[in-house]
Amino acid sequence: MIGASAIAERAVGLLVDSAEISFEEDGFLTASLDCRAKSITALTSYTDPAISIPDKQPFKHRDVTVTIGTTTYGYVTSGRITINNNLAELPRSGDYIQGFVLQGAEYEGEVEIVFENFSLMNDFLSKTARDAFNSLYEILDRFK
Repeated sequence: MIGASAIAERAVGLLVDSAEISFEEDGFLTASLDCRAKSITALTSYTDPAISIPDKQPFKHRDVTVTIGTTTYGYVTSGRITINNNLAELPRSGDYIQGFVLQGAEYEGEVEIVFENFSLMNDFLSKTARDAFNSLYEILDRFK
């Protein structure tokens, strides 16, 4: 929509339809959003909102840990979380969408972990009872 005469766009009723957040070893956390809006208007004049960049370092791979309960496990090499809200448009009213309806949101997660000792990995794979593992299995079962 941005053309020669428009310098910005204003979105009304903006919602996130889907998002993906991921990280890899020796990399930064990255995020991508797919958004839907009731209406988008091209602006020909624009007032700078004077946004200041926070004095923070970017989130990096070395900041990632997997902690369940009070125990931290393994070394995380990569991960990804995907959210899909499956937004459906309500009927239009003129040039504007009246709104959106959530139609069965879907969530998916993936983490690669290097276990720091064999017995821990073996217990995890065999579902040997441990408080933290039981909590993890309960969490994973929700995503099936």
